[in-house]
Amino acid sequence: MQRQPTKGHWKLLWSDEDIAYLLEHYPVSSASDIADHFGISLTSVSLKAYELGLKKSPNYSSHQYRNRYVRNYVNAKA
Repeated sequence: MQRQPTKGHWKLLWSDEDIAYLLEHYPVSSASDIADHFGISLTSVSLKAYELGLKKSPNYSSHQYRNRYVRNYVNAKA
């Protein structure tokens, strides 16, 4: 991913490989994890996903809930 200076800010230039990664991972991964992968802001990831019409997988919410449950309750008891 490259950054190009524009009027008063930087514009991100998404390569084909960056977009392919986003297409594969956005439905099943948190935008925060993707932002960390690219080293960019959460807003940048969310905006690009919106521009591409990407949505989270129907199973994403239940998967996230399960992970949070395991992290907060099961691991705390161990």
